[in-house]
Amino acid sequence: MLIRTIFRITIASVITVGVAFILFDKIVMPIYVASGREITLPDLSGQSTQSGPIMTFNEAKIELEKYDLIAVEEFVKYTGKYPAETVLDQYPRAGRKVKPGRKVRLTVAKEEKMVKVPKLVGQSLRHAQLKIDEIGLHMDTLLKDYDTRVPLDVVRWQNPSSGNLLRKGSGVKLGVSLGRPPDFFEVPNMVGITLAEAKEELAKEGLRVGNISHEQDEYKIPDTVLKQSIESGTVLRKPLPIDLTLSFIDITDLRNRLTD
Repeated sequence: MLIRTIFRITIASVITVGVAFILFDKIVMPIYVASGREITLPDLSGQSTQSGPIMTFNEAKIELEKYDLIAVEEFVKYTGKYPAETVLDQYPRAGRKVKPGRKVRLTVAKEEKMVKVPKLVGQSLRHAQLKIDEIGLHMDTLLKDYDTRVPLDVVRWQNPSSGNLLRKGSGVKLGVSLGRPPDFFEVPNMVGITLAEAKEELAKEGLRVGNISHEQDEYKIPDTVLKQSIESGTVLRKPLPIDLTLSFIDITDLRNRLTD
């Protein structure tokens, strides 16, 4: 009985010592050795030799694991200059001394994103700028010119046109209206509209109604413009009154209108 007990104690002691040795050899010693060990960081991006990117993120990860280092994709750069997933930069820099287990932060190239150019013609300049910035483009050229048809600070034209695809960060050219040029009065077409409407159209151009005459026309609503003294599209250097000829149905109708 005593011999059996001694045997069991001996076996337990041997197992305990064996486990302790394994823990010391596999865990304690590596930690002790690593605590004083320094690793020279390899060049993962080719910057030290100025040769340009030399490996992908996965290749850099495998390389760092050889030195007990950890690769982290910290930053992304969209570019068409280098293949996607290529390591462009690293921190700490190549050649630095670091401890095992250190994280190495990498900047990795990604495929360049393309964006669709929005429709900007007819938008205010401010709205157009906001839309451009929102999708990652910028305005590289702004040309302003007078335009009688397009209000002040409204986009007249754009290049590239809407629907085109551009790389993110590309520039867009815009032409913006300065509005009506000074001393510019264009006669509108008023034939076929009412007198009230003709007055509104003339006011928009800075003009006014001159003399009014009448002609009988049974097929037109009374006070419809039949003729105008200056042809539509004519550009005047100063605001002249525009004489109009209006329709009436019969003499009684005309007398009533003149009386009113």
